[in-house]
Amino acid sequence: MNDIQDQLVHVAQAIIDEKTNLILGCREIDRLRSHLEERESPLFFLFRAIASETDHLPFGDVRKHWNEQRLQQLDQETLAYVSEIRDAVVEDCRAIIHAYGRYI
Repeated sequence: MNDIQDQLVHVAQAIIDEKTNLILGCREIDRLRSHLEERESPLFFLFRAIASETDHLPFGDVRKHWNEQRLQQLDQETLAYVSEIRDAVVEDCRAIIHAYGRYI
């Protein structure tokens, strides 16, 4: 198994185990899939969609440059969105782990 596949499995498992932020994990899977030959596989469609749908959401240090009221609004939006997509993301994370044949 190559390093990219190992990283995909690791991130997918971290999402399932809630050891990483779900949206950031989806963005990372989307970034990693771009290094694979099968980058256009339907296995990655949900992650691509989430990365695109959430690219306006601030994470990390960039938040300190945002208006506090706007951050609160976006945080509420994020919580609702994550609640809506969590089950589908976990299912697709399991599919990634299964596809690359490794459980960690």
